[in-house]
Amino acid sequence: MQALSLITINLHCLEEKDIETNKHIIVDQIVERNADIIFLQEVAQYDTDQIVLQEIKESNYGYHLQQKLYDKGLSYYYAYIPIKSSFGKYDEGLGLLSKYPLSNIEGNYISHSKDYSDWMSRKYLKATVQLDKKEIDIFTVHLGWDSEHESYIEQCKIMANNITNENTLIGGDFNVAYGSDYYNQTVKLGLIDLYAIDQERKNDYTFLYELDVHKESARIDYIFGTKNFKVLEQEIIFKDPMVSDHFGMYIKIEV
Repeated sequence: MQALSLITINLHCLEEKDIETNKHIIVDQIVERNADIIFLQEVAQYDTDQIVLQEIKESNYGYHLQQKLYDKGLSYYYAYIPIKSSFGKYDEGLGLLSKYPLSNIEGNYISHSKDYSDWMSRKYLKATVQLDKKEIDIFTVHLGWDSEHESYIEQCKIMANNITNENTLIGGDFNVAYGSDYYNQTVKLGLIDLYAIDQERKNDYTFLYELDVHKESARIDYIFGTKNFKVLEQEIIFKDPMVSDHFGMYIKIEV
C-alpha cells in the first residue's frame, strides 16, 4: 500500500503581518512532512496585479508557495480558482498543490450566491490525481454558515453530490465545530472525519478563542474521506508560530 501525506490550511488571504516569513514556514512544513497534497483556502492575490498564468496573478499566495518549493528543487502542480472579491483589494479563492499531476480540474459554486462581489459566495475546487493505477479525487473547500439566503448544509450537499469517485479526499475550512449538529449532519452525507478516527485526538482544535461566528476554540478544519482510510500520522500544525488565524492540519494515510 502507498502512503499519502496531506496538509490543509486556511491562509487568511494576505492579511497576516509577516507574509514572507509565513510562506517560508509553510514551505518548510511541506518539505518536512513530505506532503503530497496541500488543500488551500482563502488564497488571495491583489486584484490589480498582472496575470502570470490563466487566472493566477503575480501575488497569488499559492503560486508563491509553489515557486518557493521549486527553489528548493521540488516540483508541485498548482491549481487555483477565484471565487469572490475580498477586503476590497483581493481576488480570494481556493488552491491545490500536488506532487502528482492534476487532471479533470473543475470549480463550481456551492452557494446560492454567485455574485463575485458577495463575500458569502462559495465554491469547491476539485481535481484528480493518479497513484500507480488508482485515481483519487481531491477537493478543497471553504464552507459558509447559515444566513437569510445561504444554508451550510445545502452547500455541503451540493459539494457531496459532486463526489463521483469512491476514493475521494476533501480538505478545508468547514466552519462547523467538531461534535456540533452541523458536524453530525456533515458526516451523515457519507464523509469520514479522518482526524477523528483517533478518539483521543478528535477534540484537537484549529483556532484559539473567537473566530467569525465561533465563540470558543474548536476544530473547524477537516480532512474527510469517502473511505475509512488508515491514518498513520496526524497533527495540528502551524500553532507556534501561527501563519494564519487558523492552525493547519496534517494527516498521513494509507491508500
